Amino acid sequence: MSAANPSSVLVDSHCHVDSFSPSDWVLVAARALAADVRGCLSAGVWWDELQKILMTHHSWIISRGSAKKHGFEALFAEKSGFLVFPSVGLHPMEVARRWRTQEGCFDEEKANSDIDNFFSVARQFKEFLWAIGETGYDASREVREGWLNKDELLRAQSLAFDACVTLSMELKLPVIVHSRSAWEITWKKLEQVKKFGVERLMIHCYGGPSADLKKLSSVGYLASFGGVMTWPDAKKMRESVRQCPSDIFLLETDSPDLSPVLADGRRPHRNEPAFLKDILQRTCELRGQSAEELIELNFSNLAGFFFGKD
Repeated sequence: MSAANPSSVLVDSHCHVDSFSPSDWVLVAARALAADVRGCLSAGVWWDELQKILMTHHSWIISRGSAKKHGFEALFAEKSGFLVFPSVGLHPMEVARRWRTQEGCFDEEKANSDIDNFFSVARQFKEFLWAIGETGYDASREVREGWLNKDELLRAQSLAFDACVTLSMELKLPVIVHSRSAWEITWKKLEQVKKFGVERLMIHCYGGPSADLKKLSSVGYLASFGGVMTWPDAKKMRESVRQCPSDIFLLETDSPDLSPVLADGRRPHRNEPAFLKDILQRTCELRGQSAEELIELNFSNLAGFFFGKD
């Protein structure tokens, strides 16, 4: 069978498959295929979630070795179902919840124990990993709650970020970054990890200034956009979608969170990969590009994220 044409393959660059029960996922994946969405990068929030997804969703998961052998495009020609590409991470919101003492300080002993487990699990299941993350910074009000001060929280999140970068370099995998209410410290960290040698990195649900997108492109890091762009008050996000350089542009859902406003005006309670088709349509309107152009762009950039540019 010939390799799939990337212009015909729509892939969700950020989803949380572990948030769906196995029985729900059967229906979710079927609806995605009906909407011509063929697969997703399943972003990891914690090391034990990787074990969970490998056990409960194993029939959808694709090992990275098979793509190395046959090519990323060929996977979609060879497989007729929905494909899942897992990652493992130390999500900054989980860090805030798990690494806080009763006094609101950073629990370094707990952090070091979790990082040891994170490395152990990732190394054990490395053949199934396509990326490291989510990792990053989140200093939003809800995440800061219970912490003595912001600096303690950011210190904890920095340790998690450094651990993810170290593992990404060891396993030669790209990095998925979450950044909310913390763009300045995120950008400083991006400059550091670029010097450290991280070449492939994605800012998912990009929320930084639109003016910084060219700077992001200059270091070769990607920006992914999802359903937030469809929200009535998301003017800054829509401007970022318009201005984002083509070489770093990706599309995502962040399912089951951040559902888009659909064409009929509804905003579903739970997001899912099938809604990437609605996000794509809104992106076409904002960027003045055809669906075919954007699907090919998204596929090419995601393949580059996974394997590097030729």
